[in-house]
Amino acid sequence: VDIAVSLQMGRARIVFVNKFVTSVVNFLDNFSIAKAKLDEAGQAMKEASKDVAKNLQEKAPRVKLDIMVKAPLVVVPQNSRSRDVIMVNLGDIAVNNTYEKGSVQSKKSSSDVWVAENMTVQ
Repeated sequence: VDIAVSLQMGRARIVFVNKFVTSVVNFLDNFSIAKAKLDEAGQAMKEASKDVAKNLQEKAPRVKLDIMVKAPLVVVPQNSRSRDVIMVNLGDIAVNNTYEKGSVQSKKSSSDVWVAENMTVQ
């Protein structure tokens, strides 16, 4: 493990306002035209990046997570000016992970090393 992140947070109140979310989604839709062009460029980059991805996976930093969020409360109003709301209590949320490292003997003289991450969200 290269980096350890530990977070404990009390109750968070999140107000979900549909008008705001709709405006963000509409703004992001403007980029859908550019997405087609990016998809074309992405195909070309896919072949070129296979070796880079393998090297990056072997050298990527391992981040240990220990996160606990106490009962976030999501508030969804009927509209942006309404006092009528639906409240959703998500309960306690915990995120933890571990890493397992191993190797597989290949037909070549060297062995391939693998790292598996096991993440638990409760």
